[in-house]
Amino acid sequence: NLADNVKFFGSYKNHEEMLREAKKAHIFVSASTVEGFGITVIEGMALGLPSIISDIKPFLEITKNGVGGEIFEQNNAADLAQKIKLQLTNKRSYQQKVKEEQQLVKDYDWGDIFSTYIQNITGAVQ
Repeated sequence: NLADNVKFFGSYKNHEEMLREAKKAHIFVSASTVEGFGITVIEGMALGLPSIISDIKPFLEITKNGVGGEIFEQNNAADLAQKIKLQLTNKRSYQQKVKEEQQLVKDYDWGDIFSTYIQNITGAVQ
């Protein structure tokens, strides 16, 4: 009974098209079990979407153990469904997750990361 609530779009022509469509979503979900870093989670946060992510190490690290979303046990469809339902039906929880992620995503601002990097390099050279 997902047809009225879930759309599978397939592939997009480019990254901008994907982001445009993603902005229309209410939550970001990744059931991935293998990731090197998890840039998609950060992209979801940047779009203001609370995340529902599997409990793999890169996702736990990026979200500081679930800040701004929900973590579910990988390969556990019932746990995933429960977390999705919570974020789609509990307005208070949803709003709290949005606030949390707005703070967390600041840690991944490229301008800030670059400035910190340059400060560390110039400080180390002096």
